Amino acid sequence: MVGRTQSEAAFSLIELLVVIAIIGTLTALLVPAIQASRGSASRTACANNLRQVGLAAQNYLATNGHFPSGSVAKEFAPQPFTAWSLYRWSALAQL
Repeated sequence: MVGRTQSEAAFSLIELLVVIAIIGTLTALLVPAIQASRGSASRTACANNLRQVGLAAQNYLATNGHFPSGSVAKEFAPQPFTAWSLYRWSALAQL
């Protein structure tokens, strides 16, 4: 501690409060940017999922000559002709 007295050696309370205020302000500016990037990533993921479903539908059309039906009921082979043994395939499952 050359040239400083004991009272000048540490930060004063005012300096400490100013530093905390600056850090708080920078954090407050950073939070909306992080939220915007999360929203953008969510939109991109959703658009990618929709694109994948569209490509699957086009591949189904190219292979079978028609789009998949809304729902297809099929029998469970070991126990045919019982209502509870039917299972259904949705359009997404058919894709």
